[in-house]
Amino acid sequence: MSKNLLPLILLLFITQVSFAQKKWRRYKSKPGNFKVKLPVKPTLKERKDQYIVEAESEGVLYQILFNKTRQNNDLKVAQKLVSKELDKVRRDLRLKEELRIESNMGTLMLGLPVQGIRFRNQRNQLYQYRVLVTKYHTYHFIITKYNKILDKARSAKFFGSFKLWKKEK
Repeated sequence: MSKNLLPLILLLFITQVSFAQKKWRRYKSKPGNFKVKLPVKPTLKERKDQYIVEAESEGVLYQILFNKTRQNNDLKVAQKLVSKELDKVRRDLRLKEELRIESNMGTLMLGLPVQGIRFRNQRNQLYQYRVLVTKYHTYHFIITKYNKILDKARSAKFFGSFKLWKKEK
């Protein structure tokens, strides 16, 4: 019995070590004026006036969409812009498939208001979506999980590691 147990223990140990070695690395975006930690090296796509930073690891897709916008840094103005942006996304997504909204929240990120929403589609994919409006950029953060459970530590690491690269004046 103990001979069969030893290989299982070794397998569990090796698996835990390999997960522990997956170190998140900092990525800097000059056009977006930000830095963020991601589990793998991201790709950068450019479409008209919008950029998309995308990284996929272990069934989780991390995206930051951003574009340059000249906005007033007033918190009330930013809250209205964020709410308007989320309403637009919800309208667009509802046309394609039925969504179950799990939570809708507002918080602060970099001292600015962030509006977020968590929802699932018909295939039970989980989406976390946040919008941040700074003085010169609008950022959209999207995490898509392809199975039922999203590790809260990963999403907290992604959202919490976002910083502006240079202070906006």
